[in-house]
Amino acid sequence: MKRPPSNLYALGIALVAIPFLMQVAFAIHFADLLGHMQKRLETQWKSEEIVRLACQLCSDSTDVLVWIQLLPPMRAMVESEFTAKNIDKPAQEYQKLLGLVDKSTAQNEQFQSFTQAADHLFALLQKKREPISHAQSTPGSSANLTPLQQDAMERNVLGEYGSDFFDGIAQIVSAEEVKQAEFNAYDKKALANLNQRLLAYIVLTTAVTICLGFIYSRAISQPLQRLAENARRLARREKMPAPIGGNDAFGKLDKLFHLASSGIEEALQRERAVIENAADLIVTLDSKGCFETINPFALRMLGYSPDELVGQPAGTIAQPEQSFQLEENLRTAISAKDLKRFESKLQTKDGKLLDTTWSCIWSEREQKLFCIAHDITEEKTIELLKQDFADMISHDLRSPLMAMSGSLALVERGVKGEISESAKAGVAATSKKVDSLIALVNDLLDFQKLKAGKMELSLSNESLNAISREASDLLAENARKKNIEIVLIEGGQNLELDKNKMMQVILNLMSNAIKFSQKDTKVIVTAQLTADSNGMLFSISDTGPGVPEEFRERIFQPFEQAPSSHAKEGTGLGLAICKLIVEAHGGKIWVEPKDDGSVFKFELPKRS
Repeated sequence: MKRPPSNLYALGIALVAIPFLMQVAFAIHFADLLGHMQKRLETQWKSEEIVRLACQLCSDSTDVLVWIQLLPPMRAMVESEFTAKNIDKPAQEYQKLLGLVDKSTAQNEQFQSFTQAADHLFALLQKKREPISHAQSTPGSSANLTPLQQDAMERNVLGEYGSDFFDGIAQIVSAEEVKQAEFNAYDKKALANLNQRLLAYIVLTTAVTICLGFIYSRAISQPLQRLAENARRLARREKMPAPIGGNDAFGKLDKLFHLASSGIEEALQRERAVIENAADLIVTLDSKGCFETINPFALRMLGYSPDELVGQPAGTIAQPEQSFQLEENLRTAISAKDLKRFESKLQTKDGKLLDTTWSCIWSEREQKLFCIAHDITEEKTIELLKQDFADMISHDLRSPLMAMSGSLALVERGVKGEISESAKAGVAATSKKVDSLIALVNDLLDFQKLKAGKMELSLSNESLNAISREASDLLAENARKKNIEIVLIEGGQNLELDKNKMMQVILNLMSNAIKFSQKDTKVIVTAQLTADSNGMLFSISDTGPGVPEEFRERIFQPFEQAPSSHAKEGTGLGLAICKLIVEAHGGKIWVEPKDDGSVFKFELPKRS
């Protein structure tokens, strides 16, 4: 399924911009149309105003002209109803009418006749204003004529120009009525045209919006469906189709899916290679404890091929006496939903027994129990040999050494008879070597017990300060020989600890500090509360050569010593024993550098 190239950003802009531009274009067109209609309405209003003024002019002029033609007695009777304002009103209306008439109409020959007639008529009206205002006629004017002569003259003027005047008004009204009929027809047509354009615009805008929406939806829905399908294939670890291409967001996201799929496939291949070549038994079991997958190492370890064990319960490979226990441990691992470790004896196909340690964890998503069984038969054998060796040292070596030490002490004191001074020196040197061997044996036994977790702590409420003072008294002679002052800074509170074991720790640390410090210096011993007041911090500061950074953790391992002139004087087990004792109390021990030596520290909680 190949999708058309798309750019969501461009499509989004088009989806907004095209309807907007259409609206702007329609608004401009609509505004122009309304402006044109407004001009037409103004013209129509002007035409209606011309008709109204023409009719008003005709009415007012008729009244004035009729008044003029009355006999003087009758005119005098109605003179009070006519004022100068009444006589001037037609002239004013005439001027307004001239201002509204188009130039094309004003240049018409008939309109010229109308204006000439109107000028003569309004001149006659101007003369008639004098009787109303009682003005005096000037000599030589028409006022010097007799009334009969004057009426005859006025009738001649009215007869000559009245017909043209009223014909002109009728023509103006007729012309404007024709215009108004045209206006009305145009208005109906324009309104129908406007409705048609508005409807067409609505239809066009709707159609364009629907088309753009369809294009945009298609540009989004197809890649989304493709991405959803790729996500499902990625989850199922199935092969994906070719990338959809493009530099838009969908194309980049699809590339990421393919990169993730390639990475997962490579990781799975490496995982399969590790499992297939692992020197441990790696299996998966279902919720019932039956094998689902087994790595090829099962053939070397147990003599069973993976196909022989798939579908069988895990108890099949256990020692018959421990099959139930193995299955029970596996059920516990499934229900615990956490890493479970235990030991179990397995039986190979040829009946050989193997000691193994299992690490199991349940996967809720996979609904499988993943297990690794490590063969510890050799470790068990070595552990047994170590135990036998420790027992041998305890019974077959320490007892003779203790006897030798006692005998040498008797000889050195002369209990067995006096000996020469040179012999005494030799006996003393031998006694010192025997004591060193006894110390080594004791350290080995202590380390073995602590490492195996077989040494129990006898806890009591004790003070580190008191233990430090006792250790200082025991080491006072060693310190005196190097003129080293032991400074005790006391503080803190009592803790629950094993006094003898803690004495062993402090004696070891203080002895090392004295041994490695320079002559005529100080060894500072501090015991104080921790920062959170939940325990005690013990430190011993010396002026020795210091501990290189790469040895600050290694020196707490058995038989590891930092390089120095005194490195070979100890057994290499002292700090390892100190570490095991401190950790058995729930604490921790470490070393820190300082300018002129080292500071050994350990921290203990209030309750072990």
